[in-house]
Amino acid sequence: MRFHRITCSVLTVTLLVPLAAAPADAALLDRLGPKLVPSTGALLGIYAKERQGRSHNQEIRHVEKQVGRRFAIDHFYFHFDDSLADRHVRATITQGRIPLINWKPEARRAIRWSTIATGGVDRTIDRAAAELRRLKTPVMLAFHHEPENDAGKYGTARQFRFAFRHIVRRFKARRATNVVFVCILEGFTYDGGHGGAKAWFPERYADWAGADAYNWAPGRRGFSWRSFEEAFSSFYAWGSKQRVPMMAAELGTQERPGDPNAKAAWLNAARVTIRSWPRLKAVVYFNSDKKYRWWIDTSKRSLAAFRALAQDTHFRP
Repeated sequence: MRFHRITCSVLTVTLLVPLAAAPADAALLDRLGPKLVPSTGALLGIYAKERQGRSHNQEIRHVEKQVGRRFAIDHFYFHFDDSLADRHVRATITQGRIPLINWKPEARRAIRWSTIATGGVDRTIDRAAAELRRLKTPVMLAFHHEPENDAGKYGTARQFRFAFRHIVRRFKARRATNVVFVCILEGFTYDGGHGGAKAWFPERYADWAGADAYNWAPGRRGFSWRSFEEAFSSFYAWGSKQRVPMMAAELGTQERPGDPNAKAAWLNAARVTIRSWPRLKAVVYFNSDKKYRWWIDTSKRSLAAFRALAQDTHFRP
């Protein structure tokens, strides 16, 4: 899913429920370890797109009030010339969340993967490493999520792997050891599309494997309704063989016209599947209207189902 910073107004259904106190930041991180992998259960996160004039920080707190808990992961999208430790990132850390930063190699123009791999933008990489190191707390960093969509414009799969590897090496050389690296590919790639995951995944350099997958029906023509399990099963099978912690880094579902229970049922079934997949260690919902209305509160039923998912003890490792 591609991202643009825009603000819009939509009808919001709010449940007046108390916000559970977040666990002490240090206590949560101690339980997770340096790579942020829970020993049991999974981390729950969200991308909270700004709406109704709220800032990023205000929006995620608003969604947390809706579901009655604090999220473990706060998802951000940045370009290469952005500060990766802006006030919103610093605020979410202070409030007890782990930032997941998608970092796209684009500023005034696209920066090709071969340029990155051969040291052409090392100054930018070193600046980012220094910014994140100074946070002195673990941060998840995903270099160019869904790179398959940009093959050609940015380079080849091999060049992507080399660019990813170069960034990891530069960060380690700059002692940014608090940065945990995530490689996020499309779910379709784990199904064998775009040459398959092996062509893209930078083995030994990614601490986590991530996948983005959606229930595209009924909005996208030609796509049938599919469950969370159908969307992520190939990813889970691949990751289980690789022995790497897995993250559903973007996911969402739409309402189904004529069936007011469909979205809630989808979320309820997703909760059952996630509980049955012990190697899936993080789930991050895409709360946005990018392309389609993925919002968790498109109906009272849907919001109640997402709140039930969020309250599940599986997501309190």
